[in-house]
Amino acid sequence: MTSGKVLDLLICLIKDLRQDSYADFKEQIMPAVIGVVDVQNVGVMDKVFTLFSFCFKYLLKPIRDDLEQFYAIFSEILIHKNKHLRHFAAQCFSYVLRKVNIDAHLMQVILAPALQAPSDIGPFAFVHIIQGLSDALFEVMYGASQDLHSKATGVVQVLLSLEKSEVMIKIIRCLFIKLFNNIDTNRQTPIFEEISTTLLKGDLAEDKVKLGLMVYLDAIMLKYGRRLSHVVVIQLYESLNSLMSKANSPLVT
Repeated sequence: MTSGKVLDLLICLIKDLRQDSYADFKEQIMPAVIGVVDVQNVGVMDKVFTLFSFCFKYLLKPIRDDLEQFYAIFSEILIHKNKHLRHFAAQCFSYVLRKVNIDAHLMQVILAPALQAPSDIGPFAFVHIIQGLSDALFEVMYGASQDLHSKATGVVQVLLSLEKSEVMIKIIRCLFIKLFNNIDTNRQTPIFEEISTTLLKGDLAEDKVKLGLMVYLDAIMLKYGRRLSHVVVIQLYESLNSLMSKANSPLVT
C-alpha cells in the first residue's frame, strides 16, 4: 500500500475514532508520519497536511490536556528545514496555543528546542529552530486584518519576563521583526507599549536595556517608514535617546 493510501486510511480513522485514537496517534502514528515526510512529493505532503489538520480539529481536547508530551514529538515538524512545512506546523500549533494559558512554564516548553539545542548543532539547523519557534508565536499573536490577536500582549509579557539569554534574544528579535513587518502600522502600539513597560521602566538591568535597544533598532532599520507609523518612529527615537542619556551618551538632536 502506498504512503498516500495509508495516510488516507489514517485520516478516516481519526475522523471516526476521534479522541479514542489519541494515544495511538501520539505514540505510533505521528512519529511514523513525521518519518515519511517527503517535501519533494507534493501528493504525500498534501496528505500529511490534511492528516494534521484533522488531528488538531478532532483531537484538540486530548492534545490540550497532554500538550507537553504532544509537543515533544510534534516540534520536529515545527523546526523542519523546509520553510513551508514549518509554516504549516506553526499555524496548526497556534490553534492549540490560543486555547490554553501561556505562562512562563509553557513558554519555556515551547522554546525548549532552541534553549536545549546541543552546542554542536549546525548553524543552518539552529536558524531553522529559531525561525520555526518564532513562527509559532507569531501565528498566536497575529489576528485578522493585520491586527494583533487578543493573546498578543500576554505572550509578549511572558516572553519578556524570561531570562535574556543569547538564544532568547534571537527568538524575541525574530518574532518582533515578523510582527513589525505584518501588523498594520496603526495597530502596533500595544507591542511598543509592552516593550517600554516591561524592559525600559523601573530597574534598568543591563540585559533588559540591551534587548530593548536591539528591538527598537531592528524596528527602525526594517525598511524605514514603510511598516512603522511616523508617531511610532518618534516614540522609538525618544526612548532610544532617553536610554542613551542614562548611559551618558545621548543621541544628537
